Amino acid sequence: MTTEKEAGKIMAENIKLRLQEKNISKAEFARVTGRTRQRINKILEGLENGSITLKTMCELANGLDIKPEQLFKKLEIEIKLKPKGE
Repeated sequence: MTTEKEAGKIMAENIKLRLQEKNISKAEFARVTGRTRQRINKILEGLENGSITLKTMCELANGLDIKPEQLFKKLEIEIKLKPKGE
């Protein structure tokens, strides 16, 4: 069974990876989702585990252009390295 803390960590990691993948800064993500940078930082540090509402989760997902359930899926990331000079 997944605890709130574990779910918060999974969500935080997924958000971080999506931000990096889409080249979105935390400041831009905060603006798009209507949150402060401080709140986004707390979410990304896993400090907001039990206090995130469904509305907030939907807004975070919308800011990443994903479905809310994708915030909680464990992602396997394939790292592609570009040759030097590209």
